[in-house]
Amino acid sequence: MVKLKLCGLANEDALRLAGEARPDAVGFVLAQSPRQVDVATLARLLEWVPDGVQRWAVFRTPDASVLSQIAHLPLTGVQGHHDWDGVGLPQGWAFLPVFNDGEDLADRVRAFGFGGRPKASNGLIGALLVDGPVGGGMGIRADWARVAKVAQLGPTVLAGGLTPDNVAEAVKVVRPYAVDVSSGIEASPGIKDAGKVRRFVTAARNE
Repeated sequence: MVKLKLCGLANEDALRLAGEARPDAVGFVLAQSPRQVDVATLARLLEWVPDGVQRWAVFRTPDASVLSQIAHLPLTGVQGHHDWDGVGLPQGWAFLPVFNDGEDLADRVRAFGFGGRPKASNGLIGALLVDGPVGGGMGIRADWARVAKVAQLGPTVLAGGLTPDNVAEAVKVVRPYAVDVSSGIEASPGIKDAGKVRRFVTAARNE
């Protein structure tokens, strides 16, 4: 069964929905975004995350000063652009590299050193994430056929433009290790919609 990451959770209501959905991972955005949370809010929201669910701090490019402020929190790791230099990553945390879609996607993934690796056995640790061409929770789809080729190289998380209406098809085409959704389950930017969350989870897991 495909793994599920719910991202852009910015308030307690969103965490309640996530708890009902029983995802494998959740994401909290610390980059500028309608879904951005500050450090104090992040600490409070983490108390709502069920045991066994991975907790990812989401950046565009991780900022060492912010990482130092959250290093004490019970997070699994950092999600950010694949060319990040790793400066400031707290000891014991994982890194989930993000690739924006584009014609040279597979080449960039191979250059990163990702290819022919076994499936990750610990949630999203060891995977990579492919977002739409502009990323950043914009709801723009990646080229699924192109991502499908990357998914053959190793555990790939598909993001970008996924909705309750298209996620089942996306899973069939790409065969990703996991799917990641944020804007596709919202009533408005930053506000999660209970009905959309439930429909998305059902469609993704029952494909």
